Amino acid sequence: MPAFKAGIDAGADAVMTTAVYVPALGAGHTPAMFAAPVINRLRTDLGFQGVIVTDSLSMGGVIAHYSLPQAAVLALSAGNDLVLLGNGDPLYEGKAMSAIQLAVRSGRVDRQKLHESALRVNQLRDRWGLPLTPCASSSAA
Repeated sequence: MPAFKAGIDAGADAVMTTAVYVPALGAGHTPAMFAAPVINRLRTDLGFQGVIVTDSLSMGGVIAHYSLPQAAVLALSAGNDLVLLGNGDPLYEGKAMSAIQLAVRSGRVDRQKLHESALRVNQLRDRWGLPLTPCASSSAA
């Protein structure tokens, strides 16, 4: 936590979570990027209001235990704002997007929290003056 605190205190716009185990932060045997207690500590204990982004969900340590669709849903359920799919296969990444849509519809991913994530991501984009780029629909992927 001291390294995250130092970065946040220095004005970091984003924090990246990854697939390390941090039982002392309440994650138990869950990788940090899938552990709501880790994300919640960044938000509450450290007061971080910026964007929380996952490391690649396609790295070996993740795909050895989770499919890309499962990992994407777990990461958003935990409270990450952005997920790095990193697979490079548009069809497989489309399946991850479909899994997220189903998780939102079923209530597994909180719609309000997802909206708050979108606001944080939009604020970051606006801060850096980047133009809005429409997303491709998951059916096109």
